[in-house]
Amino acid sequence: AYGTEDIATIKYDHSGILKRVLRYDGPANSHDYGTSVALDNQANIYVSGYSTGNGSEFDYTVLKYFETPPTGLEPVGNTIPEEYSLEQNYPNPFNPSTVIRFRVPHSSGVKLTVYDAAGKVVSTLVDEELNPGIYAVSFSGSNLSSGVYYYSIRTADFYESRKMLLVK
Repeated sequence: AYGTEDIATIKYDHSGILKRVLRYDGPANSHDYGTSVALDNQANIYVSGYSTGNGSEFDYTVLKYFETPPTGLEPVGNTIPEEYSLEQNYPNPFNPSTVIRFRVPHSSGVKLTVYDAAGKVVSTLVDEELNPGIYAVSFSGSNLSSGVYYYSIRTADFYESRKMLLVK
């Protein structure tokens, strides 16, 4: 059960749509206070404050939220494509990592998701507003078993899916 006062961090997208609420309840399930928020040059968010500790009055608290995708989304060149596309991953088959490239012709909310053969989401590689361009994102299957996986790109007016093979 949460205490009476917790530290809450709320993320909205550029359109003001709620994306995530993270709540921190300290070790004593009591009063927790956020006092400062900071952003580093890699878009990681830090929230500091204090919490009621176990056996102590207050403990300092620092929370770090990783905002950059661990897969490393990178723009490729300065070309603005004429249409959306999702390229075949390379290499394919892969072990344990591969690169997926896609094209975005105008500013769009883009979601790039990886699914297992049963249709279960195993990773969301991109879920953000992107400027026009060609992008590459790496995907690691090091924590997955060998098999067929699917990846798809979805925007407001485009959808495409492809198949890839992880061989260990």
